[in-house]
Amino acid sequence: MEMTELIVMVDSLSLSPGRDQWKWRWNNNKNFTVKSMYDILLKQDRDYSQPADVFPFKLVWEVSIPTNVKFFIWALLWERVLTIDNLNGQCIAIHNACALCNQCEESINHLFFGCSLVLDIWYGLVGHIARMGGILNHDNPKAFLTNWPKLNNRGIGESSWCLVPYATLWVVWCIRNHIIFENWVFDVEKVIMRVKGTIWAWLDMLCSKVDTRLLTCCGTGRI
Repeated sequence: MEMTELIVMVDSLSLSPGRDQWKWRWNNNKNFTVKSMYDILLKQDRDYSQPADVFPFKLVWEVSIPTNVKFFIWALLWERVLTIDNLNGQCIAIHNACALCNQCEESINHLFFGCSLVLDIWYGLVGHIARMGGILNHDNPKAFLTNWPKLNNRGIGESSWCLVPYATLWVVWCIRNHIIFENWVFDVEKVIMRVKGTIWAWLDMLCSKVDTRLLTCCGTGRI
């Protein structure tokens, strides 16, 4: 019976010359996208409701930074980076003290925006710009990156400015890990130089592929 049904079904098909190709029926253009897959899965979940605070994916996936740094920023915005308070929350018993200042408990907000040594780095990089005082008052990564202003400039200046917050967050995290696991000594001036070197390294890598005028920037305002 099953064989008969199969034959009937095949006989009703008309074949055309050319190569076979996959088509995704849930997209108008028949091309598969992860977004369309999520959409169809979520529509099948009657208990799902769109979150009020939509994840700012453009701050992560549309910025011209290395892929491993994008994943770090993604985890940072979800507050899933393994700072000591997050490890404690996973029942990993570790004494909670900031590896940099050793004066406060380590959390994402403290490590990247509240630690006195990290604030010295931020002010050393952008403290000469009057408007940046308000930006540095943000105490969480999402608000910080969302409100990072655009520079009223073009070309390499604007491109490097767009990379400053990402390079600084990445370098602070790397230095923090070096201090914990390799007994490095924190030096503000050396960290600032490393941030600048990271920015130039990223620009060098990206400029070999695209025009710096096309590099994606974050933020909303202008200076």
